[in-house]
Amino acid sequence: MNELQIHEEQLEVVQGSIKFPEYEQIKKSAEQLAENLKSVQVTEDTLKTSKKLLAEVNKQVSALDDRRKQIKKQMLAPYSEFESQVKEITSIVKDASATVREQEKVLEEKYRKDKQSVLIDIYNKRTKAYNGFPFTFDVFLEQNSNVLNKSMSINKCEELIASWINDKNNDLEAIKTYPDNELLYGAYLTDPISLNNAIKSAAQIKESVEKARQVNKEYEAFEETSFDDYEEDETVTKVFKITSTDAEIEYIKAVLNNKNIEYKLI
Repeated sequence: MNELQIHEEQLEVVQGSIKFPEYEQIKKSAEQLAENLKSVQVTEDTLKTSKKLLAEVNKQVSALDDRRKQIKKQMLAPYSEFESQVKEITSIVKDASATVREQEKVLEEKYRKDKQSVLIDIYNKRTKAYNGFPFTFDVFLEQNSNVLNKSMSINKCEELIASWINDKNNDLEAIKTYPDNELLYGAYLTDPISLNNAIKSAAQIKESVEKARQVNKEYEAFEETSFDDYEEDETVTKVFKITSTDAEIEYIKAVLNNKNIEYKLI
């Protein structure tokens, strides 16, 4: 493999110089001109003379500034070329670095896939000892993605797999002792991070189901209500406060409309 050698100490800078022998004289003349123009009493004649003088001076100063720009371009030309050369070399090395990173990424992905295949075999062998164990390797991997890292050996991974399976099995056995264990079992399968989380989820589900049953009973009782005993000219006004979902509110409105009962939302 070729090796790039850079001897930056061999770079030489030959500093250019610009000679401006009339600098002091021109500067002094410019200062005197500015001072004289400030002290001249302004009349139409003196103003015309001053403007004419300044026009000639500005023309010469403009020519001097143009020359400054030319000299600057000439002085920067060697640096611009050097800068372009360095950028070209940098670009080549950056492209090479990107290639190596991509190669590293491909190898890393291959390593992770090969290691995952080994761990799946270990996982499946371990779960055979637990009849009907419901969790796949993917569930384990979601909670322990670090097992695919190079820093964790296969032995450490196997220890973690064994411990995780055992913990989950203990939770499943504990669930059997709980009331409404079927509901809790379903909640734990959905979110097997911890048994406490599953217990909370199951309680929330049970509460929601009970509320739904109660609402359904109220609907059924309302639908069975007969309004035939009221005389046609008799008006009965009742106020109901209903707290429910939009869908349930729409259902109640549909029942009222079906029975030709006038109502108003407030």
